[in-house]
Amino acid sequence: MSSVNDIIAQINSAATTTILVLGFTNFILGAIGLVFNLIIFTRPSLNREPCSVYFFWSTCFSLFVVYIIVPLRILSNNFNI
Repeated sequence: MSSVNDIIAQINSAATTTILVLGFTNFILGAIGLVFNLIIFTRPSLNREPCSVYFFWSTCFSLFVVYIIVPLRILSNNFNI
């Protein structure tokens, strides 16, 4: 019975580590991509296009998710904060 508990503990540890690494990867790549989106959608040639305005505001809300929600989720899931 002890070996089963050890296996379960190892699986939980592996899952926690995987979620931590994927969370940080999601945070870093998401932040970089969204900053590039902001740079592109704030160009003067695109300011007059309605779809560009829509994508700009979508990027702003996605930045909120990446900079606020993702770090909070990483902290709460992996560090029990």
